[in-house]
Formats: sequence, structure tokens, C-alpha cells
Amino acid sequence: MRTRTVIFTILALVWVFAGGCRTGAGPKAMAVSSPDGALTVSLSLESLPQPHLPGQRAYYRVAYKDVPVLAESPLGLDLLGGP
Repeated sequence: MRTRTVIFTILALVWVFAGGCRTGAGPKAMAVSSPDGALTVSLSLESLPQPHLPGQRAYYRVAYKDVPVLAESPLGLDLLGGP
């Protein structure tokens, strides 16, 4: 659980510092690839239908050699003692 939280925190920080959370006419998605291009992690702000939560949220997806490994998954943090 701790490793997952650390990974999500790192992804969120990369996204923020790369400008992925801009509002307005800026891009709504970005991707980061491994040096050889085999692994790609994409981050986006989307409003997806059920079973996802309503409203615009941050989602990530992972692909290996252009084959989806992880579909759109909500990006978030689980805080110890939080609601």
C-alpha cells in the first residue's frame, strides 16, 4: 500500500511540474515513455462514464509496446487516518 501511494505521488508531481494540470486551452493529456519507448504512462483529465466517479478527474493508463497493460485508472492518494 505504501509503495502504491509513493508511485501515485511521484506521478502526480511529474504531471504538475510538466504542466499537465493547466486549465484553459492547454493540453488535457500527456505521456511519459521509458528510454527505449517500450513502456508508456499516460496521464489525462477526463470525465468518464459509469463505473467511474462523476466529474472531471485525473486518470492514468499504462502500455507496454503499445499493448494496454492498465486501462484508465483514477489517480489519487490514500492518506493514513484520512476520510
